Amino acid sequence: SKIKGIKICKAGKRVYNFEAHSNVNPRGVEYYWLAAANLDFEDEKNSDIALLKKGYATITPIMLDLTAYERMKKVKKWLKAKE
Repeated sequence: SKIKGIKICKAGKRVYNFEAHSNVNPRGVEYYWLAAANLDFEDEKNSDIALLKKGYATITPIMLDLTAYERMKKVKKWLKAKE
């Protein structure tokens, strides 16, 4: 199949459905395995997933910053009270 073109776009959102499985290891210790099942994607217009399904190659510039900026003042205040 031929690529229709290249699109710069946002990242699609993956939907996770987790299943927990319990088992017993050879030493008799119970353990749990958490597995993602039936992975799917939200149907978002112009996301990388939607465009890939339409035959386009996609480029999605990404960055990662998990800082909860809105909570920083609260945590600083809490820490100062502990000093």
